[in-house]
Amino acid sequence: MNVQVSEILLEIFTKLKNKGPFDRGAGICFNTFYNFGLGHRNREEVNEKLNQLISSWPDIKKNEDQTPNTLHPVEGNFDDYGKAAMSETLWENPRRLALLDFMIKTLEKEIEPKPPIA
Repeated sequence: MNVQVSEILLEIFTKLKNKGPFDRGAGICFNTFYNFGLGHRNREEVNEKLNQLISSWPDIKKNEDQTPNTLHPVEGNFDDYGKAAMSETLWENPRRLALLDFMIKTLEKEIEPKPPIA
């Protein structure tokens, strides 16, 4: 994985946490790509990294077949996500902030310089 992608995501997630979402009716992924200027830049690598981070969140919601729901990891299904998006209450769910915190901490650990092996 490209360290640059991790650094870009860490910067975006930190802004998202500190300044809040530009679009309160959109989740982390949409705000990452479209509201923080990432657009299509490194899109494939960013999607891969987002999926990796979301899949590793210990509190991820599961699908009916018990696989991780990487599309709606906070609400667990499209209907609940859609209702929260329409009412612009997505960011009032503490689980969304917990996921964002988890991803920030994971990226910080990943990026921090490693001591040389003696």
